[in-house]
Amino acid sequence: MINSINFNKNIKNRNVYTKLITPLVFLTIMSIFFFIPIKISGLGIRIDDILILLCVPLIVLHIKYIKNEKYIYPILLFLSLVAMSMTYGYIVLDVPFSGGDINEFFRYSKILLFAILLGYIDIHKLSNMTFKVFYYGSFYLIFVGFMQYFDPLSIGKYFSLLYTSESQIYTAIEHSVRRVTVTGSGPNDGAILVSYFMLFNFFTFVFTNNKKYLVLFILLIPVLFFTQSRTVIIGMFFALSISFLLTKSFYAKKIFLTFLISIFIIILFPLFSYIVIGIQTALEGTNNSLLVRISHIETAYNLFVQSPFVGWGFAKSLYYDMRMDSEYLTIFYRFGIFGLLSSIWIIIMPVLYKKQFDKIKIIELKVYYYMLFAFSILGLFVMLTNSFITGYQTFLGFILLTVLSFRFLKQYKS
Repeated sequence: MINSINFNKNIKNRNVYTKLITPLVFLTIMSIFFFIPIKISGLGIRIDDILILLCVPLIVLHIKYIKNEKYIYPILLFLSLVAMSMTYGYIVLDVPFSGGDINEFFRYSKILLFAILLGYIDIHKLSNMTFKVFYYGSFYLIFVGFMQYFDPLSIGKYFSLLYTSESQIYTAIEHSVRRVTVTGSGPNDGAILVSYFMLFNFFTFVFTNNKKYLVLFILLIPVLFFTQSRTVIIGMFFALSISFLLTKSFYAKKIFLTFLISIFIIILFPLFSYIVIGIQTALEGTNNSLLVRISHIETAYNLFVQSPFVGWGFAKSLYYDMRMDSEYLTIFYRFGIFGLLSSIWIIIMPVLYKKQFDKIKIIELKVYYYMLFAFSILGLFVMLTNSFITGYQTFLGFILLTVLSFRFLKQYKS
């Protein structure tokens, strides 16, 4: 009798907890893709940072409800190695303590906290919520992207000022080669966010044959080009092609969409001088951006050889102004070989489960998993010249797709 009362009490507590978490998760997802950051003294404070921080006490008070999921382990391993690198840097390498290091560690920890929070919501409710965010959000991204690029009545400039970080304002508004940011803090973040919505509409069309998703996908292609993010654009279509060609059947759609994408690339690519000039100067050896990246490789290597396995930690007090364009280089010198391998494992783990996912014929799972599969390829590509895992805004979408895919897989396998 007592056990029955305790059980019912636990269920009631869990339901109350879930009701508290659900709206916070919904607002967090909305913040990742759409909410305007709060700008204080030149700094952009993201609302999802605040929301996830608010959920920490709830997690601590209900720690016994944390689910044992396979996608949690790679994240825990990575964060453990990050903590070890910080400790090693302070104790062995005499790195001075910096509050900036703690701030960075919290931002990295968002990945784990967000994954845990998503585990408390009913999978079908979470899926329905995510589907609506991607579908209706596509219209908003198309609107903002076109407004920012063509800037009728200075509406685009207004959106750019709302979303873009101060360091990127000139590129987004004043520069002769305008690069829109959409809802990202910069052009590269904006391109990654647009990629999520492109992949959603692309694979939803593939698996449902509903033409409205094809229309949205086509309209999002120029928005991606408006960002003029060379790495994301090339990586996006590379990832899209590989993941799509690996789907079974759909041969007529493969031929049609391959032709469609090729036409868009042929028509749009020459129109955007930033992309064309960047590739031309790289081939000529006069691309300053490429030359800087080569210099960063040398710097990262010199730091790496001094602590090859665990790195230096964040070391903000020593290297506050040092910015590596390649995320591989950043993780390489900060967290060493172990940290780099563990970060890559987070991204490639979903790819290794493809055979298991292909056995399940649920459309929702197909859409989310193939989005995740394509983003695993895109993420590895983006990390060559930009941030993905350590991006404050862009990586949480990947975590959302990971949780959805693996929770669906677990449910339908059982």
